[in-house]
Amino acid sequence: MIKLNKAILRIIMFLMILFCDFVLVAQSEIKVPYIEKTPIIDGRLDDHLKFIPKHKFNFYSQFDNPKTDSIRVSYALAYNDKYLYLYIETNADTISYHKRGYLWGDGYKLLIGLPNKGKPTSEYYELSYSPSKNQEDDWDQQRIASYNGNQRNPPLGIESKSQELAYDGVSGFESFIAWSDIEPYHPAFMKKMAFGLYFAKGKWRKDVGYFSNGYFVVDDPGIFNEEVLQRLYVPIYFQEPAATTRFSVQSTQRNITVGDDLQIEISSTHKEKTKPLNISITNDLNETVFNKSFQNLKPQASLTLPELSVGVYTIIYETLGYNEKEKLGILPKWDYREIKKRIAESTNSFSRGTLNTLYFKAEQITKLKTELSWYESGKEVITLWKEFEKEYRQLIAGIDPFENKTIPYRRAFLSVQDSTLQPYSIKLPKEYDPKKKYPLLVFLHGSGQDEQTLLKLPRSNGTFIELAPYGRDRYYTYASKESQIDIVEAIEDVSTHFSIDTNKVIIGGFSMGGYGALRTFYEHPKRYAGVAVFAGHPNLANMWLDGNHPNFTIQQYCAAFKNIPVFVYHGTKDPALDVSAARQLINNLEKAGAKVSSSIVEDRGHIYQDKTTNKYYHQWLNQIVNKK
Repeated sequence: MIKLNKAILRIIMFLMILFCDFVLVAQSEIKVPYIEKTPIIDGRLDDHLKFIPKHKFNFYSQFDNPKTDSIRVSYALAYNDKYLYLYIETNADTISYHKRGYLWGDGYKLLIGLPNKGKPTSEYYELSYSPSKNQEDDWDQQRIASYNGNQRNPPLGIESKSQELAYDGVSGFESFIAWSDIEPYHPAFMKKMAFGLYFAKGKWRKDVGYFSNGYFVVDDPGIFNEEVLQRLYVPIYFQEPAATTRFSVQSTQRNITVGDDLQIEISSTHKEKTKPLNISITNDLNETVFNKSFQNLKPQASLTLPELSVGVYTIIYETLGYNEKEKLGILPKWDYREIKKRIAESTNSFSRGTLNTLYFKAEQITKLKTELSWYESGKEVITLWKEFEKEYRQLIAGIDPFENKTIPYRRAFLSVQDSTLQPYSIKLPKEYDPKKKYPLLVFLHGSGQDEQTLLKLPRSNGTFIELAPYGRDRYYTYASKESQIDIVEAIEDVSTHFSIDTNKVIIGGFSMGGYGALRTFYEHPKRYAGVAVFAGHPNLANMWLDGNHPNFTIQQYCAAFKNIPVFVYHGTKDPALDVSAARQLINNLEKAGAKVSSSIVEDRGHIYQDKTTNKYYHQWLNQIVNKK
């Protein structure tokens, strides 16, 4: 298992940034050849691609794993106007299949980004590939692991393809990454890009379980540490095709305000400079809202559009043998001060919770709109604005937009810690009746995430009000004073505005949130009637952070759980958080007199509970709810 203390990683990152000019210059530049013929993506290098130069990985590490023989690993890059091509080859004739293969093998992480004048870049895509033979893990195979440090993890589109194959004493990993999946990166407009690649070769031994050895192009701590947002890289250069005529078009600002002109940039090696360019724009219903043919456009051109409403549109550029699409965001005209003023005028008509939620949403939209890069369509801003506009208009009309809303949504409270608006997500039972008292489930998110999508899946048996605090935490195991206060304030805000049975509050969480649930109960044992730990490590804070934190593998820290119902779920093949620690937690809790219900599932990894476990969990919840 990879065990890298986050404090050590911060020191390493500081030193790397301090000497980053040396680190980056020390790497030889990589020239990427153009390929005319599209490869077959089957894990095997096609004969017509054997001219592509193979590169060695610059660094190798066994971390703190058992010593094993290293293998030979190389990689090759190529491109055309549609795809970036990657081929990795090892002299191992077997492939290890596992969820998050880039950690436990086999698998890789690929970074493509904007160079930053010899310094670490904060603008990039990091893509991950994890070969899988388990249908349950197919969703995790080919994903965006990070975008500019944002770990939302959407899958790549259907045009991007990856495949692995063991053959003739080697194993190959082959990928086509569509440029359209990683906009704005395209070699027609960026002759130079930032590049990083990490390959994990998975191994297994009976005495230690799963582990992996790592091969790096760049020794970048951000590969493992989600907290490191500025990434190290080597530059790659794209060689011009020898005889191919190229024509590319893109807008120079992919988010514009209602009424603005469209600015485009044209790159062409075509001898005929006067060929027509047709530009059409379609809306999200695939209706054409603009269609016009242009002749003799300059390399930088400004086009007047009809006044389009707020939304995300698709621009289609067409000319002889060329067809390209991109997204264009039309943003609202936004007067933040006026909106705040109108909300404030409703103080006497609506609850403080409703007003704080709208204030928070207005702040969020303003912040995200300000931070947009030129190449972003602003889809998230537009989605949030459309939702906010509807709620805002309801407020102005005298209607509470959140009254009896039973689908998951985000609320906010004004924190007494620092007078900032802090978010949490909430989900009410389908037949919510404010005259009844409901049990409350507080569920904590995992590392690198926030709480926004957590309640889209059911976290209880449907009879609970479900609360997912943000907790001011993405990476720190809910160990800080500020995080713990934030959780308490979120519970108090929900209790103020909804009908809660305060004697039936349960704290739970997944992964980092599992440790967070133990820690939060330990800090406030009288507040909770039960604890649920899903794939959590009982000593995670001490593994990740400096300081002396509660370690629930030690008996003394479990005394607070006496007579408390505790549910523990874990998989025996969880490579991220070892099952032995979960078994130690169960043993310690039982010795302390806790009422432990557990589900240790054979051959299951670091994922949410299976159907059988969920059945046991719902029964456990019912016992707490029905207890007199």
